[in-house]
Amino acid sequence: MRQWFLNDGFKETKVSPGQFPISCEAYELLKKASAQVDWILLAFCPLYGDEVRDAAIIRCCNGMFETSAARQGIVQTPYLGLGKETPFGRQDRQGEVEFGVGSDGVDYLVENTSEQMDAIELFNNAISGAAEALNLARRGKPFAATTSVQLAYDIAKDSLKHKNGNVGPQDVLKSIGGMDPSEKTARMQNWRKRWPADSV
Repeated sequence: MRQWFLNDGFKETKVSPGQFPISCEAYELLKKASAQVDWILLAFCPLYGDEVRDAAIIRCCNGMFETSAARQGIVQTPYLGLGKETPFGRQDRQGEVEFGVGSDGVDYLVENTSEQMDAIELFNNAISGAAEALNLARRGKPFAATTSVQLAYDIAKDSLKHKNGNVGPQDVLKSIGGMDPSEKTARMQNWRKRWPADSV
């Protein structure tokens, strides 16, 4: 889950390797499966390696799934941003992979055949995702966001915190678009300092 941020209602953190916020869809699948088993064991591991970073044992008998899961911090977490349902890039063909063993080590080449991401789609997704994030945060609900959604959310949240009713994409767009350019630049620079490029 590289380049995702977890917002749990209290703080924002970068999702680290082996950390896995449970999407609403995954939670519903686990809940459905819980009717058929007494226990569910979850192990959270990085993509590479065999280290288990976290684990949970969820008691399912007698309808205990939701209570047991909640006690261990396993909650439904909406995912906001491209990558869950909309692919980051589309491939016309599979890229070539080459490996070579030399005297100093192993050389490898992995060809990326993905198309360039559509900037308009990314922008629109960041704005609509930020609006959804603001509404979830107001209700104290957790969410996981991509870098673009998290950036738009962080830039707009202060100016929209007193808005009555639900926040829509047009509110986020108006907030960011109407912001003084120097303030917008300062917010973006502060965001980059908080989340350096090598950490996202």
